[in-house]
Amino acid sequence: PARGGPPPPPYPPPPDAPASRIGGLAGVSYSDNLARSPQEALRVQDGDVTISGPVDRIYDSAEPITVTDPGRQRTIGIDKRNAPSTIVWNPWSTYSAPLPDMADDEFPAMVCVESGAVREHAPTIAPGASWSMQVTLSVESTGV
Repeated sequence: PARGGPPPPPYPPPPDAPASRIGGLAGVSYSDNLARSPQEALRVQDGDVTISGPVDRIYDSAEPITVTDPGRQRTIGIDKRNAPSTIVWNPWSTYSAPLPDMADDEFPAMVCVESGAVREHAPTIAPGASWSMQVTLSVESTGV
């Protein structure tokens, strides 16, 4: 008889956060959840997103996203439908200590790019109605 093992994870292994670049968000407005004041929270992304410290942002973008991971010589593509928000998060050493499911030194190997519909984009779903979104991940080798 055949025996099954655990299924493979539904996402590629994590990239090296400081070396990675998140593309597709240049010129997009976002809310910085780590800002000191509401006035500082609303910003516009200048170029690719890079991670060199704690990041917790909600971008108003339904467009495709890429995560370039030079260490693993790959680009991860994120294509989405009915998901008008893109969330980018990394706790860095600043916020990783209190997280029970993350070792204090794991933050450099984590780039969290989520698709969703949050805040003003959150759907109102009437009783008996439904709502769905679709996210498709792809991995392309950039190596030789």
